[in-house]
Amino acid sequence: MEHKLLKIANDLNALIMHTKENVECSFQTGVCEDEVVLFFHHYSDEYNAEVKNILFAEYHTSENLHDKFELAKKVIKGECLIDE
Repeated sequence: MEHKLLKIANDLNALIMHTKENVECSFQTGVCEDEVVLFFHHYSDEYNAEVKNILFAEYHTSENLHDKFELAKKVIKGECLIDE
């Protein structure tokens, strides 16, 4: 599963290079031993806290990861906010 998360991180970072949105993607180890997580951050004045996140984790189903990936792609394109 960590290879799937790494692929998602690489795909999102490739899209981030061409956006005007204030976004970042961080791939890191989690709280649990050998756990890998991916955080997608979108900074915008549209949010109450200025930032919203999408968490991609190994315990998510493939379908859930796909849905989160599609949402992140829309955010990168400027089509929506994370909570939409």
